[in-house]
Amino acid sequence: MLVIFTLLIHLFFRFDSSNYLNELLGKKLWIKSLFFTIRNVNIILLMIWAVNTLSKIDYYHSLNSFHKYVMKFKIDISFLIQPLIIGFRYFDIIRSEFESLQQIHRILGMKKPTKIFKKIVYYSELILPLIINSIERAEILSIALTTRNYNFSTENNL
Repeated sequence: MLVIFTLLIHLFFRFDSSNYLNELLGKKLWIKSLFFTIRNVNIILLMIWAVNTLSKIDYYHSLNSFHKYVMKFKIDISFLIQPLIIGFRYFDIIRSEFESLQQIHRILGMKKPTKIFKKIVYYSELILPLIINSIERAEILSIALTTRNYNFSTENNL
């Protein structure tokens, strides 16, 4: 369902073209849309795998070993590692919030539906509060980093 939705978005929500119908019938738009759809699906599958299989210690250990390996070649990627560590920190928070929302639904007597449309509604009721909480948490974190004069450039790393 998500794959079809992503493909439709990349095909029909185009604002950069004046002659859209010719592009829709052409091959170039379809190839570009399929590329972005496959890329998005790969990112989602990778994130699902990472959240479900790796522990918090594995995240930090693998990032640390990768950073040390790249530093052997005199390449400083700490500007990339720091946001990843912050992002990995919130995987477990989002997972625990999702599990607590599922538990609240079970306590209230809401069961997981079997039909696909009702499943979409059920999981959207779980995911929307997570998205809102994540946006609020990201805003607070952004304000905290800004007030501490955090800079992503390689010259002024903390």
